[in-house]
Amino acid sequence: MFEDGVKQDIIECMSDTGPVSIAFVLDKSRSMRTNLPLVTKGAFNLLDTHLNADDEFLLVAFASRPQLILPQFTGDADTLKQLISNRIVEAKGLTSLYDAIYLAVAT
Repeated sequence: MFEDGVKQDIIECMSDTGPVSIAFVLDKSRSMRTNLPLVTKGAFNLLDTHLNADDEFLLVAFASRPQLILPQFTGDADTLKQLISNRIVEAKGLTSLYDAIYLAVAT
């Protein structure tokens, strides 16, 4: 490993599997028209294979405006998957990415 061009010795390497809090911020604007199924599949893949029982998540979707779909953190992956299936179905509107990120971080 190098820092500022100088080789650094790795003294210790740890793996921490503590719980994480994740805000899913999903784009459902018009530009995602052909990619929306891929977004849903990717979110489901993450929920099904990469999370631990103690992890928690909330859901923000955005097009012309961000929308807090799951306003409180939850550990219920099935509820999140159901909300994604029901609410991330049509791609339309403009892309309000920065507003959506702000909403997710502020929650």
